[in-house]
Amino acid sequence: MNLNFSFTGTQDIHTVGKISVQKQQTITIPCLYDQKYVNYPKYMSSGGVWIFSHYVSHSRMSVVDNRTENVFTATLREAEVRDSGTYWCAVTLPGYDAGTHLYLQVTEAGLRVSSQTVSGYEGGNVTIRCRGASHWCRIRGSCVGRDGGSLERTAVMCDDADALRVTLWQLKTEDSGWYYCSNEDSQMPVHVTVMEALDITQFTTNPSETDRSLALIVRFVSRRLLWLLILGAMLPITVCGAVMLIKLSHTCTINCCHYYSIYSYTHFISSGKWEIRRGCM
Repeated sequence: MNLNFSFTGTQDIHTVGKISVQKQQTITIPCLYDQKYVNYPKYMSSGGVWIFSHYVSHSRMSVVDNRTENVFTATLREAEVRDSGTYWCAVTLPGYDAGTHLYLQVTEAGLRVSSQTVSGYEGGNVTIRCRGASHWCRIRGSCVGRDGGSLERTAVMCDDADALRVTLWQLKTEDSGWYYCSNEDSQMPVHVTVMEALDITQFTTNPSETDRSLALIVRFVSRRLLWLLILGAMLPITVCGAVMLIKLSHTCTINCCHYYSIYSYTHFISSGKWEIRRGCM
């Protein structure tokens, strides 16, 4: 099998060989580099010959350097036919710059993918649909396609004459990285991110500890509830008692005063003198 669409690159910088993208679409170009270049500035230049190429500085092109993964990406938005040409993934170095080239072709109908970025969790699956492609490859790795090839835990199916459905299954974290859909003429880069599966056990506690905690909570709540019930039962009794004491005191005052009024009147009849007393005995 002749795979003449493999990646290009110097020993230290790697990218795809040719990208075909539809007009007005956004395309992201990955440039993988050696660890020794991690602290140096990265950029994209264009031109057929390296020494005569010029820095790409228009507003539709942006470059982001991911030093953790040793890759910088150049994103071109709203691609136009006039953007077609040779581009260089470049690193600024003291005395000279290092670079490797690719060809970008902007056409009415190019390679298309469902998304240039896909993600999944460890142990799961991800699926990428490549239209106009015949192979699926990993940059600096092997390829698998309609006519054979091998890529670990990767299945390729043909949806129709020009569509390739690629499924990566039983994902591992080391599957993260840059791949590409390809035909014999060009490639379309795709980045796959594999995230660690969530470990739900870290959010749970030992059953025995849970039981003890629950018992303490129940005991605490039960005591508070008991006191509330006692206070609630005592409140009406207290209020009724206070009302009865007020009524009793009022009745005593009336009776007492009535008694002394009778006594004073009787004393006046018998002695002919009024006797004035204050209050009730």
